Amino acid sequence: MLQYFDMTILEKHGKDNVVVDFPSRLTIDNECMPTKNYFPDEYLFSISTHLPWYANIVDYLAVEGLPQHLSSHKKTRVVQQSARYSWIEGNLYHTGSDHEIRNCVREDEIFDILKYFHEEPF
Repeated sequence: MLQYFDMTILEKHGKDNVVVDFPSRLTIDNECMPTKNYFPDEYLFSISTHLPWYANIVDYLAVEGLPQHLSSHKKTRVVQQSARYSWIEGNLYHTGSDHEIRNCVREDEIFDILKYFHEEPF
């Protein structure tokens, strides 16, 4: 299941990772301290996702269909909202009231864009 995610796993050696390496250094009267074989916070590593605000608009524009789980009111709203959007070569564009066409960006791209325009010389 992890193959669907773009992630990098970095290894940290024991001497650099003192938190993980600490239990191996514990001793009680020169004897090794027994470890417990359970992990109480095992559910902390769950992954939750949410759809971006434009997901239904992209679905409607790209495949010209709406999800079946939407109510008729929400389907009508998506159709009305999508009137100002265009799906061109895999990118979503919005036409504003000033007739300017703007590229819509994903939430995870916002920081990189702001960083580029604030830190790069022009």
